[in-house]
Amino acid sequence: MLKTFKLAEKEAKALKDKSLKPSLETTKQIREYFKPLEEKLEACIRQVKEQMDSWYAQEQRIAAATKDRVLNDGRISNPATLERKLAEAEVQVNGHTRNKREVAVTDLTKIPLIYFDLNEARLKHDLMEGIDVPGAKLVNRTIIIS
Repeated sequence: MLKTFKLAEKEAKALKDKSLKPSLETTKQIREYFKPLEEKLEACIRQVKEQMDSWYAQEQRIAAATKDRVLNDGRISNPATLERKLAEAEVQVNGHTRNKREVAVTDLTKIPLIYFDLNEARLKHDLMEGIDVPGAKLVNRTIIIS
């Protein structure tokens, strides 16, 4: 009986493979047809994101300098004026950013050996759980999303 089932299983697999072969070939051809377009679009998206990140970083530097200038300007005595000027210095990107927690290794020599395959996912998980890992910390980085 086992021999009969194994033979039936083999025949079913052969029939399935024979039935699926044309659609798998068609799928492969469609993927190959669209691959150059997808690669060009990915490159364009990556380039635009890099330019947006660069712009945002520059705007953040300008905002920080403006805030320092406002805070160190001894002529502003009205708290409402000070608050308004600080708010004006904020970088506005219309809700197209989010914060992402990343690991910044501050001193590689202090990181315990358990992390030395540098399993960044594990390191990030442990840091987010509140475990103190010498030589690493969580930092917030604002990234632009599309």
